[in-house]
Amino acid sequence: MRDPSLEAMALYLDSYLDTARFPDDEHGIYHAGKRTVGRIGLAIEPWPAIGQWVGEQELDALFLHRPWHINLHTLPPDVGVLAYHLAFDLSLTFGFNPPLAAALHMHNLLPCTFREGIAYGMLGDITPTPLKTLLAELATIFGHPAPITKKYTDIIQRIAVVGAMNDTSIRAAAAEGVQLYITGQLRQPARLAIEETKMTVAIIGHSTGEQWGLHALGNLLTAHWPQLEVYYP
Repeated sequence: MRDPSLEAMALYLDSYLDTARFPDDEHGIYHAGKRTVGRIGLAIEPWPAIGQWVGEQELDALFLHRPWHINLHTLPPDVGVLAYHLAFDLSLTFGFNPPLAAALHMHNLLPCTFREGIAYGMLGDITPTPLKTLLAELATIFGHPAPITKKYTDIIQRIAVVGAMNDTSIRAAAAEGVQLYITGQLRQPARLAIEETKMTVAIIGHSTGEQWGLHALGNLLTAHWPQLEVYYP
């Protein structure tokens, strides 16, 4: 199988991440490159020595979630850059994220928490699981323990993963029978709804979710192009 072009990778990611939802947001080829892509580096954002890293790893392209502060002059001129912002967040971190749903063994998956017709989360059923066991699974998935707001339920049967949190989203999840709400960051406007609905909330951390999504992206790319080599900082 031939190494993909940067354009082929952009077409694949545009489709998988459904970038049409966000016509005004960053997605696709951020900086054109001339190489076919046999080795790609995946990072959340650039850092001052990223050009040196690209050279050391002999990369043909970069993927950046937040590309805006990259100094393109530090890169070899024929290295391309792909960038995806909101579409990455909602497809591979806390949003409607099938790879994460699979890791959590969710079924009967439904989109939830809509804004302008776009789902910012998902909810689904799991085999009835003690909260303590489920929190241990989250720690394994994300690499560190996830603090919770308060324990309200011993056995969890329905969970939501949402990239937003407010009074409305908590009450809507509770109305759907959700017992554990998984998100990146605790939002103060939701506290009253959390208490009144007795919703247990697991706070994973925004950057932790991004790193999980970055590795999920790497798995997607190598499943599509098995010969592709993927590197992380």
